[in-house]
This record gives sequence, structure tokens and C-alpha cells, in this order.
Amino acid sequence: PTFVDMDAPAHTQQRGLVEPSFDLAAVRTPAMRSLIQTEIDAALKNFKQKGDKGAVVDFNTEFAQPVVTNIIYHILGIPHRDQDYLNQCNAVRTSASATSGEAASANKDLVAYLHRLVESKAASEPTNDFISTLVHKHVRAGELDMEDAAQVTFLMLVAGNATVV
Repeated sequence: PTFVDMDAPAHTQQRGLVEPSFDLAAVRTPAMRSLIQTEIDAALKNFKQKGDKGAVVDFNTEFAQPVVTNIIYHILGIPHRDQDYLNQCNAVRTSASATSGEAASANKDLVAYLHRLVESKAASEPTNDFISTLVHKHVRAGELDMEDAAQVTFLMLVAGNATVV
């Protein structure tokens, strides 16, 4: 279970572990501002190019989703090479046209991927991303176990993407 399914004090403790990665101080760093601006500029360029070709351009699909998703991936520490795969899993698991079996399979694949990524981050040198901080600071301190770290990462990923769906 993740902190959204918990009551205090467990909820407060787990929420306190994730807040520093998403609070105003984290977002207002020069590096994060630069990343946000780069993502916005790229999405606007793509949006304009498609519009200039006479295509109907959906704001949510062509701008909001890529901007938010890419920023969430960066904060979490999702490798760029895996992002298309995660986009595909997330699209299937949230699609109204997917069968319940397809959605469940995509969800299972996404959770399994995040477990592997958490394990990989734990076995690597610490980096400046959410997952690495979670495992190197909080799992090693006994505040979370690896399962909790994967579940919290899943929550942050789907919650971040759900803000634009």
C-alpha cells in the first residue's frame, strides 16, 4: 500500500519522504526551471509544426501530456531509453478502449518495470533523482522497504500522469 491508502502516522511519514522532491524549493531550482522550459519549448515547437501542416492538434495529447510526463520521468529518474515503453504501458492501462485484461497486463508490466528500476538504483551509486534518493536514503535507513519504494514510485508516476489525463 502507498500513503494514499494509509492513515496517520504512517501516511504522514511516507508523504514526508516524497514531498521534498516535489515541493516549491525543488521546482524552483535553476536546473528544474531549465528542464521545464526546455520541455515546454519542445512541445510548443512540435505543436506549431503540426498546426502549420494543417493538422488538427490536440492540446492535451501534443502539449500537456508530453510536458508533464517528461518532467515526471526526469524527477523520478526514469532512463530516457525506457520512456516510450512506459508511455505505452500507461496508455494501455488508462485507455477506455483496452479490455480489462489488457489494462491489467499493462499495469502488471509497469509495476514489474518499476521494481526492476528500484532494484537497479539500489545497486548503483546514488544519483540526484527521486528513486535513487528513496532507496539510498530511506530504504537504507529502514524507513521503507524495497516493495514500499516501488509502490511509492508507481504512485508518483501514475499521479503525475493523471494530472493531465
